Amino acid sequence: MITESVSQPQGMTKITGLELKKIDNKLFFENHDYVGKEPDTKFIYASIKKIAEKLDIPTNVASFMCSDEENGLERNKRGFYFSKVFANDVVGPMVLSQPSHVANNAGHSSHIFIFKGHIGMYKNESDGKLLYGKVESERDGMLRPTCGAAYHVMKRLLGEERPEELPNWDIDLIDKLEQGLRSFKQEFLQEYERGRDELEKLSAGIKFLVNKNVEVQVGRLLQILQHNQKNVPKLVFGGITINRYKYSDTTLLTQAFLIKGKDILDLTKVPV
Repeated sequence: MITESVSQPQGMTKITGLELKKIDNKLFFENHDYVGKEPDTKFIYASIKKIAEKLDIPTNVASFMCSDEENGLERNKRGFYFSKVFANDVVGPMVLSQPSHVANNAGHSSHIFIFKGHIGMYKNESDGKLLYGKVESERDGMLRPTCGAAYHVMKRLLGEERPEELPNWDIDLIDKLEQGLRSFKQEFLQEYERGRDELEKLSAGIKFLVNKNVEVQVGRLLQILQHNQKNVPKLVFGGITINRYKYSDTTLLTQAFLIKGKDILDLTKVPV
């Protein structure tokens, strides 16, 4: 889970993600603090490949990632490092049962599932603080909320925004995301109120919701695959991409699971 400490004027970040470790020929993931230097996508995907090779699991990947254009380079990297990927780019992002089943079926035969949320990070020019929740758009240079879907969920949880009235053929995907996060409203409000001003509240609020959404969606994905996995081992990962414009993006793993038979193994607790 990405940490609190990104608000120092000197520009030093402290971000926590999972890192693959090896002890006595056993592999497992543990939390690791990246201070000042964060892992890139190549490092994360290499870690996934290492544990897949250890378990003799084919590196056929199904990936869920938000369709935001700021993730464009990350999508290119995904294709570069994994070649053919069953890609599901949606708002949120949000796990959908039908594409999950399709990715798991014969012909696609995905064995590794990766779900990634994303969050913006920017430097507030007036005081030099590094904050979450916004990204400077590469298209027009404007700061905008990121993840935008999490921002709208936040506004709805705060009672500052109501759902739009959509035509009957359309779907309110923001509402679908909110449904999975409503039970965490009090936790969200506690994090949100920790901010000393509106920018810090936005930073804390979106950070909480993006992380919690990854947990919720990975839980849904595990449930789908556990009931439709035909005794074939599957790896399921959750992660966060931190979008920046002036500096390179960062991708962190936040969860790692192995589905084996009827069992779901948390690879931060069970070495393999």
